[in-house]
Amino acid sequence: MSRVRDRLPMRNGDLLRNEFAAQTDAQYYQGLARFLTLLRRRPKFFRTDYFADRLGSQAHANLDRLLALMAADGYGPGLSR
Repeated sequence: MSRVRDRLPMRNGDLLRNEFAAQTDAQYYQGLARFLTLLRRRPKFFRTDYFADRLGSQAHANLDRLLALMAADGYGPGLSR
């Protein structure tokens, strides 16, 4: 199974992963998938209409792509809803 971080050019993602170095990849990515899924359920990522109108669609598409890659690697959110 390939690892998500090996397939994505995400410097900030690597920095965040390093902050959770005590967790296994499975623990970290399950938690990340849970957080991102909850974030994805929000109708808006941005508080202002200015940013929501300009960046909202792309932000949702990026998040969908990341969640799909994580799911393909076996990391799901484990949410019941």
